Amino acid sequence: MGTTNVTGPFNVIGSMGNLPASLGGSPVPDYDPDAGPSGIYQGIFLPDPRIVALPDRMQGRGGSFQGLYSIANIRSVGAIPIALGAAKIAAAANTVASTAMTLAVVSAGIARNIPWVPFNGMPGGDAVVTAHIVLDFGFAYVATTAGSATVTVADSTAFTVGMPLVIATAGDSGGTTALLTSVATIASATTITVDANNVPLATKSSAQCGTGNLWLPQDGSGTSFVPTAHMPFLGAGTGLMLDPRQAIARGVSITANNASAATNVFTVVGWDVYGVPMSEAITITPGSALVAYGVKAFKAIQTVTPSVTEATYTYSVGTSDVFGFHARTGVWEDSKVCWAGALMTSSQGYTAPVGTSPATTTTGDTRGTIQTGAAGGGTGIGASASNGAASGTAVTGRFLLMETAVGVNSATKATQANAVSLYGVTQNLG
Repeated sequence: MGTTNVTGPFNVIGSMGNLPASLGGSPVPDYDPDAGPSGIYQGIFLPDPRIVALPDRMQGRGGSFQGLYSIANIRSVGAIPIALGAAKIAAAANTVASTAMTLAVVSAGIARNIPWVPFNGMPGGDAVVTAHIVLDFGFAYVATTAGSATVTVADSTAFTVGMPLVIATAGDSGGTTALLTSVATIASATTITVDANNVPLATKSSAQCGTGNLWLPQDGSGTSFVPTAHMPFLGAGTGLMLDPRQAIARGVSITANNASAATNVFTVVGWDVYGVPMSEAITITPGSALVAYGVKAFKAIQTVTPSVTEATYTYSVGTSDVFGFHARTGVWEDSKVCWAGALMTSSQGYTAPVGTSPATTTTGDTRGTIQTGAAGGGTGIGASASNGAASGTAVTGRFLLMETAVGVNSATKATQANAVSLYGVTQNLG
């Protein structure tokens, strides 16, 4: 398709022309079920009004009239991280060389056995797998009753009819699998109902709830697909957009219980927030430090495997206060971070992305990270550690906001063949 030039103005009104009954009218049959945000390849730029724009010079030319690139900051994270813990991922245990550790069954902020879609560059992703652990899962905490379609929530405005849901621990009577369902109705300010054919099978006072991977138009009809897996994205129109409420990705810690324990290399295998497979080798030398911190930001973890057999002393696997950006940060000045109620004004705690290609198990995070508290291996923003906690459907704690200003070079140089300028080098696996 060639260049289209118009004199404007160009208004995108979506379904605003539909007069609903609530406003005194009758629904108009031209409702657009695909209405939603526009996807603009490589962003938007503001033409320089001082320049004469000649339409016949704008066909098949790379750069024919000048202007200013314009794009808002990309929000990576906007959520409360659940309090870090030294054994959230795996409890303290002896190790057997090349044998994966037993991962945690229940822990605050940890969701187990979540259906997950690895990224492969195609719509719908790859075949569904089961992620053993997803860190800081979901956008809300809900309360369920076994056999009931009614689900209690903190704020029903966070949900829409037809929204695909993945509710951790509610998929079977033992609470070991996730429920795949969708929103049927918004019943009240604090309750929703889910698909009658896919109701909770376990009673939970505080279950983590995330979005699913199959969306239909949010037109209030109650029609929806039952998802097959979790994706931390929101569907609107024809777009799926990363949801900052669900996008916390964080570093991993290894803790030894005694300085006499053997030096050990723990290989962590999982996925980033987009479902791209990744791995990291974290070396701990207990005689020097009882805690070792990883530098990569994981969203989901499949295995943690030690290199050494240690039958006397123990190691545990936990989370840190190192958090990942989801668009590549070029320099600190391109970033915006708010933590513990304050806008950060210095680069303390920031680590730039590592561009080594190919990435390895020991190279740094490919998009950059921020360390907010003392737990992370470097100097964090301050002494304020993550302290998020859930009580029923309420979540309290320090809020983390992470944004990246995407420049013209980052946006326009990113292609299907090479997206390094926007997303960093491809994550490593193995």
